[in-house]
Amino acid sequence: MAWLLTNVFQVKVPDYHHARTHATDVRVLVPRTYHADSMLLFCDPEDRPLLSVVLEIQRGWDRSKRRTWKLYVAQLEAELNVDAALLVYCPDPRTASRYRDHFAYDGLSLTLRPFIFTPTDVPLVLDAEQARANPAPAVLSAICHGHDAQVDATFPALMEALRSLRPNTAIL
Repeated sequence: MAWLLTNVFQVKVPDYHHARTHATDVRVLVPRTYHADSMLLFCDPEDRPLLSVVLEIQRGWDRSKRRTWKLYVAQLEAELNVDAALLVYCPDPRTASRYRDHFAYDGLSLTLRPFIFTPTDVPLVLDAEQARANPAPAVLSAICHGHDAQVDATFPALMEALRSLRPNTAIL
């Protein structure tokens, strides 16, 4: 295996003393529940999932996300038999950059390519007609720019977006 990893896949195998087999059963000895911030399914008319999305909000650095985010995505894909995307909102551009670097291909582990975005990736929605026609970007704009000095300028458009919604209408 070391030869295969090194010579075929160019993976740097650490210096090791020996290798041994390990049980192939994957066991959960102490059940633990992990909670994503949000999960969304895009479905066909018969309510069959076509795509799943995990949404995470990261306000700070957490090294463990490299593994837990993979768990969220893998669980959705295995359970629903559909592709899963990971969207990560980082209000702080430095935190976003650190996560982008953290998920750069390392040559060994299963690679996860999260779609990481910051407030600069979401335009301010100021036009009431645009907000009424498509409420989701208006709501996302107000959320992402909540700490901006210009956030008050989004309120008229946001109000029109909210007025355009009917009961039981989801904003996706």
